[in-house]
Amino acid sequence: MPRWASRVLRAGVLVVAASHAVGGIDSEARYAMPNANFGLGLAGWTQSGAAPFDVAVGPGGTPAARIDLSTGQAAHLTYSLPVGPPGAPLARPAPGALGEPVAFGARVAFDAGAGGGDVSVRVFSFDGASETLLLESSALAASAASSGRYVALAALAPGGGAGRILTNTLELRIRIAVSCAGRTWIDGVVGGKRRPGDYRLVDPSFESPYLGGWSTVGDVALVDAGSGRAAYFGTRSVELGGPRTALVQQTLAIEGYPGAPWHQDAPFAGCWVHIEGDALLGSTPDPARHVELALYASTPGGARTQLASAVWAPSISDRGKWRFLATDAPSQDLGFAHVDLQVEVSKTFPGGARIDFVQVGESQAFTGNPRRIVTASYVGWYRSPLSPHALAQGQTPRQRWRNWYWTAPPFSDPTSTGLAHDPDCTTSPTCLRANGRRNGAVSELTGIDRLPLAGAYDSRDRDVVRWHVDLARAVGIDSFTYDWLGHTLSEQTVLPGEDAVGDDTLLALIDAADRPESDFKIGVMFEPKAHMLGWVAGETTFAERKQGIIDDLVWLVETLGHRRPLWRRDGRLVVFVFRHTVGGLTEADWSDVDLQVLLRTGEDLELVATERPALQDTPFDGFLSWRLVDPTILRYASYADFVAGDENWPAATSGDVRELAAEVDGVARGWELEDDDARFSLAMAWPGFDDTGVAGWGQPNGTGSDGQPLSVRVAWDLGVDFLNATFDAAIESDAEWVHVATWNDWNELTAIEPAWHPFYEQAAATGQRAAPDVVEAVLGRLLAVQAGTAAFKRRSQGTGSFGLDVEGVARAYVRAALGGQVPRYD
Repeated sequence: MPRWASRVLRAGVLVVAASHAVGGIDSEARYAMPNANFGLGLAGWTQSGAAPFDVAVGPGGTPAARIDLSTGQAAHLTYSLPVGPPGAPLARPAPGALGEPVAFGARVAFDAGAGGGDVSVRVFSFDGASETLLLESSALAASAASSGRYVALAALAPGGGAGRILTNTLELRIRIAVSCAGRTWIDGVVGGKRRPGDYRLVDPSFESPYLGGWSTVGDVALVDAGSGRAAYFGTRSVELGGPRTALVQQTLAIEGYPGAPWHQDAPFAGCWVHIEGDALLGSTPDPARHVELALYASTPGGARTQLASAVWAPSISDRGKWRFLATDAPSQDLGFAHVDLQVEVSKTFPGGARIDFVQVGESQAFTGNPRRIVTASYVGWYRSPLSPHALAQGQTPRQRWRNWYWTAPPFSDPTSTGLAHDPDCTTSPTCLRANGRRNGAVSELTGIDRLPLAGAYDSRDRDVVRWHVDLARAVGIDSFTYDWLGHTLSEQTVLPGEDAVGDDTLLALIDAADRPESDFKIGVMFEPKAHMLGWVAGETTFAERKQGIIDDLVWLVETLGHRRPLWRRDGRLVVFVFRHTVGGLTEADWSDVDLQVLLRTGEDLELVATERPALQDTPFDGFLSWRLVDPTILRYASYADFVAGDENWPAATSGDVRELAAEVDGVARGWELEDDDARFSLAMAWPGFDDTGVAGWGQPNGTGSDGQPLSVRVAWDLGVDFLNATFDAAIESDAEWVHVATWNDWNELTAIEPAWHPFYEQAAATGQRAAPDVVEAVLGRLLAVQAGTAAFKRRSQGTGSFGLDVEGVARAYVRAALGGQVPRYD
């Protein structure tokens, strides 16, 4: 699989490192290089050597630089790019930081009769006094390419390094050296941020109704979600059916531009495969009945060479499941004699296999997911006695309401009751607020109305969960990451006669996402504290608690791992670990946990840390730096100030928030850059923070300005400007994933879920649209995330993944609640 090329699997199997590919110019982060294609002659270029360059119409029918040399002569053509201080569009790194990896290349062609000598591309860092070599290409001899045909020549870091901008770089100098006798042409000079190349297929997810870009053999048909069969991504997939071999194929020209393969690339491919119910397969795999994903390269004469393949022989037990199929390391790179790259997916058995989301590119270039992903934390710890799922009579308000209830005092003030919230009207005279809404454990510092629009709902409610998924899809969010305390604790805390809140909410989310019209994904954020802090009964030793973690993750894989919405990366189940060092756990422990899960289930988990991994050879593949509060943005510098109402002036600004978010994201990005062939990072966006609704959870939360426990943490309320600032920082971090904290954590007031407003209900009841200020109060955070997501994904603002209307989705649920079609909680 692509990212295994430099990874030691925790089962102890060493995968040989693939050759480092050399294209990788990020098409979304190309450097501005005026006249790089010689449309203005040689303006901006400097030259030296035995003969001059000029510009004429080249082999491709566009302007190109040309030079005629005699045997033994040489010449150079140089382009200089200025590099600015940190923060500039093309910037050198701050001292001690890693610079941006860069990539450059050019297209080279020879006229008939050219020979002797070669052409190369080199990139230097210039510090004002001297040059340091960053990148260099192979030397291309005229004999290695057909005359009159461009060859894509890319520069590679010597010794397999990353080719990063240095801290003293003032200019990048791209130098093309020519020593071939005869006429040589130079064109298509490009440069940009180095990122493994993800080649641009036409319609890779088969969303076009005409199979645009694909050729077919045999019985091949598009399958639409309207048929009741869901795609893996988007709404369409393609079925390879019939009694015989069927295949789809697409050809990519080797052009040397971003988005196309480059000569010397080592290409990989991946796709999702679903075995249909009519597939005639045996109870054991039969090599003659298989699905194959293959890559071929062709020469101008049509000769075809297979570079890489992946063959899967499914059995009956694989019917009805999606599997990520990815090629191994290619047997050879794309050579200078190759003119195109072909990707082909075929099946050989009677019956159907559906294919979706084909990706081709360099090692590390793709993961079986879209390039840019937005996910949001989702909590499922709310219960309501008003729900049809609440079948038992809890003995205490806490049992009956779960996290809507909180009466424990702040750590620093054990007799205080001012932050208590008891929504149970059988025990509390203040179960309702003055606005008539249920008094859930949500801060009142910004007013008593900031409560969920749906009321104090039950997390297991299928109507609420489906509404949440539909809203998230409308916003453009791709996945929820479910905060999970594990199966064992969920079962131990279940009330007699009803489903466990924790596990049943996770199942409800998966069911809501698993609809033909939806490609929404569900990830898991596992909290090992449930075991390590002694919440799970019967675990008294460290070994027992660690084993409990393993058992929970095995249950997750074996019980739910086959479901289509479960979020996978490179085919591996994504599991975030919140605070992986809790209770003395080490990264060695997590390596063992991952290995034990693999041995018991066959699944190698994709672990994502929320604390910076300490080891170079870490079991964590990804890192999300989780820090939502900081003294620089606190409204109260100490608990004493909070009690007295003395605010921490000057008030924090959106600039302060953006600076904090950039620092948080930079920690994760810096970790990734230390080994960006094997690691990935996520950036964070969040709308604020206020945990007074749960009295700071009744524990110390750091130290205040007075040296005493802080107890509660309240960020300055900046409205949607807070969220916008964090989203801006996330986009600028260059992360490929953005994580929104959170969808519905009302206890810490980070929820972006729709909030309540009395006039919104009134407007919905009468079929009218609410006033703009009311819509802003209810949906402001969601609409800000929609705009941020659109900017992050380069989508037009105002539509989500399927063009859904956010307010329309919100209003429809309110009308259904008012009409009794779904439970009404307040």
